[in-house]
Amino acid sequence: MYKPLFFLLLLCTGIAKAQPSVSVAPSRLFYSFPAGQSSTQDIRILNPGKSAMVFSITLADWQRDSLGDKHYFRPDSLHNSCAGWIELPYSSITLQAGEERNIPVKLLAPTDAGNTVRNAMVFLTQAEDDESIRVQKKNGASMVVRLEVGVHVYYTPPTLSKKSIDIINFRDGGWKKTGDSSKHMLEVVFKNTGELMAESHVKLELTNQATAEEIKLDAQPAPTMPGVTRVVQFGLPANLKKGNYLAVAIVDNGPEIPLRIGELEFDHQ
Repeated sequence: MYKPLFFLLLLCTGIAKAQPSVSVAPSRLFYSFPAGQSSTQDIRILNPGKSAMVFSITLADWQRDSLGDKHYFRPDSLHNSCAGWIELPYSSITLQAGEERNIPVKLLAPTDAGNTVRNAMVFLTQAEDDESIRVQKKNGASMVVRLEVGVHVYYTPPTLSKKSIDIINFRDGGWKKTGDSSKHMLEVVFKNTGELMAESHVKLELTNQATAEEIKLDAQPAPTMPGVTRVVQFGLPANLKKGNYLAVAIVDNGPEIPLRIGELEFDHQ
């Protein structure tokens, strides 16, 4: 099945009357083979609209900061990039209304590829000569809506196997501004100490020490690359009663890694 990836809208000022859409699968490409070899996988793209769409196809490096936000860099500029190993068949693609296409993405790992997980991003960005962009500009739109879709690319040497996560801190973050209000924050700090990317989910359970009432907060996904430290923030519910609490943080990394658990006693005023 197709599933839309994240859409980045490059906006000026004003109000857009319509937004284009596109469906892409998969959201991530995983490669794993010995150095000196290559493999090709396809990105499937579908234009469900009623007019043609034109996309430029580019590469970028990326990494997450400690809070999980992505930051992008020019391709092949980060130490763990595989962007320089990727071959794309063309720099742009035109999709007619209702048309589906495959974009082959070839990754060639050099003989000196090293022994670390690498990543990159393939971007499909609505091009200047796309009809909807031309129409917006012709009509004098003060805001041009441009669709950009990103597909993650990962290369993992087949010799790597160690999976490990460690909680290195569980702390009361105090009250912090979030939007138009403030929330009492608890922060779970963990590090990917293994060799492979980790698909962690962090859960938080609270127990009121006076009443024994239990509160479970929604789990948060927190993927990490090897060696990366991640801070996961939980804003406590606005209606949480004042009192002394025991918090239990659980970092769930799937069946291959034991649960990591941390405890924290704190006061909520």
